[in-house]
Amino acid sequence: MPSCFLHWQKEVAKPLKTKRQYLIKEMNVLDAVIGLPANIFYGISIPTCILVLKKCREQDDNIVFIDASGDDHYIKEGNQNTLREDDVDRCILYYGYQPYR
Repeated sequence: MPSCFLHWQKEVAKPLKTKRQYLIKEMNVLDAVIGLPANIFYGISIPTCILVLKKCREQDDNIVFIDASGDDHYIKEGNQNTLREDDVDRCILYYGYQPYR
C-alpha cells in the first residue's frame, strides 16, 4: 500500500479516507502498520507500507506503527532498497512485543 494511504487528506484522496475509516472504525481489523522505504518493490519508487489485518481484535486495541523506513533499516543494492533479515526480524519482534495486549 502506498504510504499516502495513511495520511493523505486532499479532495482526490476521499476514497482512501473512506477505506481507512472502514478498516479502522467499521471492521476493526487494522492491527499494525509497517512503514517501508522507497524503492523496496521493483518498479515502485515511493515509500510503501504493510497493513497487518487481524480478524479478532478487541474494540479498544491500539494500532501498532512500526517505522522500518529509516536509513539503518535497509541496504541499497543498485536502484533497489532491501530489508535485511535482521530488519525483518526486528519488525516481527516489535510487532510481537506489545505489553498493553
